[in-house]
Amino acid sequence: MKNILLIIAVIFTAQLSFSQDFEPSNKYILALENALSENEDVSIKALLKTTNDAEENLSFFPLVSGENINEVVISTLENPVLNGVQRVIKVDVKYIEYCTYTISNYILETTKGDFISLPMLTNEDCNDEPSQLVYLFPSQAFGKENQIITSQIMVEANTVKAATQEDSFIWNDDSYGASGQLYEEL
Repeated sequence: MKNILLIIAVIFTAQLSFSQDFEPSNKYILALENALSENEDVSIKALLKTTNDAEENLSFFPLVSGENINEVVISTLENPVLNGVQRVIKVDVKYIEYCTYTISNYILETTKGDFISLPMLTNEDCNDEPSQLVYLFPSQAFGKENQIITSQIMVEANTVKAATQEDSFIWNDDSYGASGQLYEEL
């Protein structure tokens, strides 16, 4: 019995030690663009572009307000261990009002050069809870093979201490195609 517990502990520790996390990236920029809606209201959308000479548009998403943006952080997760996906680009847009609101946009870059946006996640930080709603990928701690997990995580000293699964996507290669959006509506 002790041997079985020891083996489980070693496997769990090995999984955590090989897990990856998102690293800041300067390969991408975010450009803000004004757009008119059907009822002629001005809305703002963000365009994710590469910083190479071509400045290729990779993805876009709506913004709540350009005036209250405090910080934009772009990071990547290389080789998330999903078939057909070479990296995940994460764009965190932080707004400050009474509390800090972070809207996270996750974009999957396929090995074919296509981009698939996952539904946005929103977190509110009023200095009362150390938890966040995130997507977890197989290469990360608490990730599961062939799944993208929507999870509420508890963070302590920049380390994920616990994760509670909210929802998941079963991943079968990049069968969602190059439509740009995993879901039609955000």
